[in-house]
This record gives sequence, structure tokens and C-alpha cells, in this order.
Amino acid sequence: MRTYPALAVLVAASVLGLARPAEARTTERLNVVGVRSAAAGAGAEVMSGELLVRFSSAASEGERTAALASVGARIIDELESWGWTYIGLSSGMSVGEGLERVGELPGVLVVQPNHVYRPGAIANDPYFWTQYHLDITNTPGAWDTETGSSNKVTVVVVDTGIDASHPDLSGKLLAGSRYCTAANCATVDDPPTPACNHATRVAGVAAAAGNNSVAVAGASWGARLLSLRVFDPAGCTTECGDKAAPGCITDELNLAQALDYARLTLAADPGTYGRVVVNMSVGDDTTNCVGGSIIDNAITNAWNAGVLPVLAAGNANQNVSSPADCSGAARLLPVGATDRNDSRASFSNFGAELANNGVSAPGVDIVTTDVGGKVTGAATGTSFSTPYVAGVAALLLAADNTLTPAAVRTALRAGVKDLGGAGNDNFYGAGRVNACKALKSALGQPDTCGAESGLPGYAEADAIKPFPNPLRLSQRSTLTIHIPEGLKVGAPSVKIFTMDGVLIRSLSVASDGDAVVWDAKNAGGREVATGVYLILVKSAKGSAKGRVAVIR
Repeated sequence: MRTYPALAVLVAASVLGLARPAEARTTERLNVVGVRSAAAGAGAEVMSGELLVRFSSAASEGERTAALASVGARIIDELESWGWTYIGLSSGMSVGEGLERVGELPGVLVVQPNHVYRPGAIANDPYFWTQYHLDITNTPGAWDTETGSSNKVTVVVVDTGIDASHPDLSGKLLAGSRYCTAANCATVDDPPTPACNHATRVAGVAAAAGNNSVAVAGASWGARLLSLRVFDPAGCTTECGDKAAPGCITDELNLAQALDYARLTLAADPGTYGRVVVNMSVGDDTTNCVGGSIIDNAITNAWNAGVLPVLAAGNANQNVSSPADCSGAARLLPVGATDRNDSRASFSNFGAELANNGVSAPGVDIVTTDVGGKVTGAATGTSFSTPYVAGVAALLLAADNTLTPAAVRTALRAGVKDLGGAGNDNFYGAGRVNACKALKSALGQPDTCGAESGLPGYAEADAIKPFPNPLRLSQRSTLTIHIPEGLKVGAPSVKIFTMDGVLIRSLSVASDGDAVVWDAKNAGGREVATGVYLILVKSAKGSAKGRVAVIR
């Protein structure tokens, strides 16, 4: 009996390849009773009625066709670029039975199911509006050196399709976005058609335009974006993740085609695309990526060609999910999630892949772009910690475009805040990324980043609760800063800083006053940019700090 590597396939679209059957495709849970291989992935969600087979090179097409026909199976497509054959099973045959029967045929080397992937989880809560993830990771400290524009870098979002109409993304999207099916990425999707909101949120975290007085700022302002959609809008609803329609799925072949397109077309044209970072914020519900599988080979080939694949660890509070576990994550960068308190997010997957090759980043209540030109304040999941890391990787490659994927990963893992047990561990990887430290490490420069809070010495819990927070200037022009009771003595000083410690405004408080009003302007009378600002209140009795998100 042959082995049956259960390859996990990423994100979404029940789009049919050129040779796929015309009927609607369905999924099932894999029953592997009688299959001796532990890699078969019992209980995994797989596409019904189809398998992926690798035949011996000695088997002719006629011999392959005849062997399959003997068990009621047929060839759907020859996947020549990968050396696999895509087959259909007879009506009523389960995938588990197909694995058994096809695996025993002469000339068959390996047979595997076609695993299902879905968009990562999304949670929505309009009251959590703060880009804290840029603050605690000292991203403004990295921007002092590099905003992503020194050299060309493209962040390729393999996902549900980016909404090109969003004002914070429209100027960042390169022409030539594609729709990838099992057959190829030949279908031009320009402007991209969002199957749901997932990719738009992912794209904003990685590379929304910054310092432009619009919406939010991505980790890399200067990086360009390209959308490779692998989901079919017909199978999805506007909401993705936990709220997605059951048909909002993709399979391994679509994902592998996207990776090959990034490698063979984009990375091969550095004059247009520069260096390429691939973000894959998708996953399945198993941990069965096996060496030599289609998705594993596609990831390895991308890495070897200088493309950095950055993959979500998954949201099931279990071992790292495929495809982030492919080859033990040796040729990719897996990313876990933390919250605003630098604790591991309760859902974030864990394992040796993170410890040996990964990092963590904020992935709870992330402010980012949304479909329809909107902003969401609570994008949650490793789907959103991952594009933050992809954006920081783009900063590093913009600063030095000769860095290899391994060098970028090394710098990111060196530039962290160590959390959990000392050193690398299964829950945080090397630690939570610090953008400034990672950039300094990549460039071989001394660490002059300072404290992550932006102002050393004021790292205590926020005591100032400004109102409203966020301050949305389209709705209200002033912010009220209440003075804590313990500091109401004399005339307290109130100062407003950027998160990298630059003083932008000093305010006066009346003696024993209760509050002061800020008009969201700097000392020169100009309205400040969208971002997170630090508020510092001092009096003879001590000091306290707070933060506010300003959205223009």
C-alpha cells in the first residue's frame, strides 16, 4: 500500500480549473479507516470525488488511464508542471475509499486528497479603534529609517481579492492582479474583485498608504500590492472567516498556482515588481503538510527563487496548521498572534514550527482597511498578525534588496521582544516582532530603537482615558483629556507625542482643572495625520499617560 500524504491546501475559491467537472463541488470529512498511513489526515475536510496522484514516470498515459478506469476513476487534468495527475472518482465513492483503491494501482507512487482551505477568522467590534500594534512594535522607529520606498518591493496577497476602490489601497495596487485557478493564473482580475472582505483587511495591515491623511497606515507605506485571488465570489458572502459561507473555499492547486505565478512571473521581473513577499493568511483545520506534496514544493520553489512566503499559523489553538507547517516551516515564515498586552492570543496555533522558524505579532483588534472604503477596528486572527510581519519584511527588503528570504527571517527573529519562556518557544516563536529592532538587525546597525512605548520611563498602564477614542475628525474636531484625580494639583502639564517620542503639542490646564481640550493640531496649527498619539500628563504629584487614535 502506498503512503497518502495529506496535504493541506490554503484559502479559497470553488473556482473550477479548465478541466474540472462542471457540477457544483462538495466537501467531506476524510474517513481513513483501513488506511495505514498516519499522514492520511483523518477527519480533515477534503474535496469530494477527487484525488491527486503521482504516477511512476514509466507509466504511459494509456496505462494511467486504464489503471484508473479499473476502479471507476478518470483523469481530469495532467498537472505537468508539478508531475501530478488530478483525477475524479466514480459517483458515490468516498475519498477514503478512493485513497485505498487508487493507492493499490500499478504505477501509483503517491496519492493524496485535495484538502480544503478557508479564510482565517475575523471578528468585528466597532468600539476597538486603535492602531496599538504599530505602537508596541515600534513601527514608527523603523519608519525613521525606512518607509518602504528605497527599493521596489511588492507584497502579493494570495487571498480573496483586494477592494481596489479603497482610498488607502487604490494607489498602492499594481496593474495585473490575477484570478488563480487549478489551471493557471491567466485570468486578469484588474481591478480585483473581492470575494469577501478578508483580503482588503489583510492588505491594509501590510501596506496601506501612510502619512496621507487617509484612514490607516500599513506597516510598509512604500510597498506595492498585487492581488492574486484564489476564491470565487459566487461561493462567498461579504463577511469572511467564521462568518463565511460554507462554499467560501479554495484548494491546494489554486494556492500552488498562485505561488508559482509569484515565483515565475513576478519575481522574474524585478524591474517592475522588485523583491516579492507573499502573504497567505489562510489555512485548513489539519496539520498534515507532508514533504514532497504540491503545496510544499510550491513553497520551497518560491523560497529558493528569492520569494519570502509569510504564512498564518492558524486560529484553532492547536499545532500549526497547513500550509504553515510545510517542511517544518524550514522555507517559510510562520506567524502567531498576540494581543495588546503581549499575551498569546487564545486562538493562536503553536508548535515547533514557530519555535524553530517563526515569530508572533499583534493579531487582536487590529485597525485596518475594509471593503467599501471603510475602516474596521477589530480584525482578529493570525490572518492579521501575518500581513503585519509581511509588511515589516517589505521594509527590510526596501532598505536592502539583496537580502535573502533566510536573512529576512533571521533579522525578524532577532528583532523581537522575548515573550514566554526565555528564547525560542512553541507559543511565541522567537518572540513578538519589533519593527525597529528587526530593521537595525537586517542592516547590521546598532540597536538605537529605545523603549517600545515610544517614551522610556512611561511604560506604566495607561491611566488617561481621552474621549472620544478614536477621534474621528470627520465627526468631531476636538478631544477631551480628563486629568486623573491623583494629579489635580497646581497646573498640570499635558503634552502630546507621536509614538516615536516626538513632541507635537503642549497644552495648558487651569490650576486644579479637571480637563483640557485638544483640537488635533500640532504646535504650528496644522491638523495632525492619522495615527496613534501618546498623551502625557504631569504634575507635582506624578505622571500618567494614555493613547488616542486620530482618524482623518
